[in-house]
Amino acid sequence: MERESGSSGPVSEPYGVHVSYEDDLSMPTLKTEPIEADETNPKDIYGVKKPQLNLVPQTSIIYQALAMEDGAQKYGPFNWREKKVKASIYVAACQRHLAAWFDSREELAQDSKRPHLGHAIACLGILVDAYETGNLVDDRPLPGAAAELVKKWEAIKKEELSNVSE
Repeated sequence: MERESGSSGPVSEPYGVHVSYEDDLSMPTLKTEPIEADETNPKDIYGVKKPQLNLVPQTSIIYQALAMEDGAQKYGPFNWREKKVKASIYVAACQRHLAAWFDSREELAQDSKRPHLGHAIACLGILVDAYETGNLVDDRPLPGAAAELVKKWEAIKKEELSNVSE
C-alpha cells in the first residue's frame, strides 16, 4: 500500500504488516504483528485462526521448488509418498547441502545446478511431509547430549558476558 505524499504515521498493510515513516524522506519501518480480525467479517474470524502462510519467504519457496523439480525429474514427482522415507537419509542429504553452501561457499549443487539451500529446504520439506503422513521411518539414534550441551554452554557464555560487562 502506498502512502500519500505528505502523510505521516502508521499505514496498515494486509497480512499484519504495519509500515510507519518518521518523515517523507526516511526508510519505512516494518513491524509484523498478529492479524486482527474484523469481528463483523466471517472470513476474518476464521482466517486469523489458520497458519499465516504469507509469513514464509517466497524466495525460499522458489528455491525449494527448483530442488523439488530436480528431484521429480530424477526420482519421479511425489516419490517420497510412494516409498517410506528414512529420516537419516534426508538429514544427511540436508547436512551435505548446507555444508557445501556454508563451508565450501558453493551456491549451486554440481549435479543439478540448483541452489544448495533449495535442496536443503526440500529435504526438510520431505521429512515434514513424511512425518505428517505417517510415511517416516524414524531411524534417529537414541537421544544424545546435544541439547543439554547447548544449554550448558549458553549458561557458561552468559556468565562470561556478565563478568566482562562488570
